[in-house]
Amino acid sequence: MNDSKKTKLYFAGFFVAYPILLIISSFLWRAFILDKDIGVVATEAFSIVGIYYLIISILSVLVYLRNIKLS
Repeated sequence: MNDSKKTKLYFAGFFVAYPILLIISSFLWRAFILDKDIGVVATEAFSIVGIYYLIISILSVLVYLRNIKLS
């Protein structure tokens, strides 16, 4: 697998698949099984995803900069 395909796969996993999985599982667990208010569940789920995106974006930039220095 070449680097371009790996990068696309990582992007799809880290920025698309995992956040969608997190939101769906959070809604299923908290809203339907624990019977919490849907507004509270949405706020908590999207807050967690926002923090996740911030951390992953910073890590992605650091990895990108490290790869530039190694080249």
